[in-house]
Amino acid sequence: MGIFDRMGKVISSNMNSLLDKAEDDGKLLELNLEEMAAQLKRGRQDVVQAVAAEKQLRKKADDLEAEVATWEKRAELALKGGDEELAREALK
Repeated sequence: MGIFDRMGKVISSNMNSLLDKAEDDGKLLELNLEEMAAQLKRGRQDVVQAVAAEKQLRKKADDLEAEVATWEKRAELALKGGDEELAREALK
């Protein structure tokens, strides 16, 4: 085997190695992109759930504020009617 044959085989081997590495890098990149897409999807789902939970909590807070206002009004009416004990109970 001559020197040129050996050099040809070494170069061919190196080229094959580079091509294999490029294919592996391509596969790795594809896997990373798929994982990132899955994470993005999960992130979007988490945001949707967080927004829904925030809306529920906001409604509950509004309902509780309305209930507080109702009991405060009852306490005022009780005071106007001269019933201080009933007013205290309304504020508990």
